[in-house]
This record gives sequence, structure tokens and C-alpha cells, in this order.
Amino acid sequence: MTGGTVAVLGVTGRNFAAGMSGGIAYVLDLDGEFVKRCNTAMVDLEPFFPSPSSKASWHGSSGTTVRPTRRF
Repeated sequence: MTGGTVAVLGVTGRNFAAGMSGGIAYVLDLDGEFVKRCNTAMVDLEPFFPSPSSKASWHGSSGTTVRPTRRF
């Protein structure tokens, strides 16, 4: 990916982010194993935790809105 934004809601394959030279990927890490599958040569990993008191919504570049429907 070069300069895009993606939200990954499923399990990734091995070597995720290999060749990624720009952009942001939000990855839902349900099994806690994403760090082992991510190629960190060109990316930094940071946790993302929205405030529990906020009514979070995410806006996509296409103008669509995604709202969480389940709390984990």
C-alpha cells in the first residue's frame, strides 16, 4: 500500500505490510497474534483504543460511516 487507508476486520496472512511505504492500516487483532504476522521493517505498530465513554464512529473516505455494533 502506498498512501492509503485500510481497515482489516479478519485475520491477516504472514508478512503483512511487506513493502508498505505509506498509509495507515487499522487491524482488528482478535487472536492476539498479529505482531507475529506483521513485517515491521517499514511500519510501526501502535495500539488503538477508543475511549469507552465515546460513541465511536469511523468515517470512510467514500463518505460512508461504520458504527460498532458489538463490544469486545
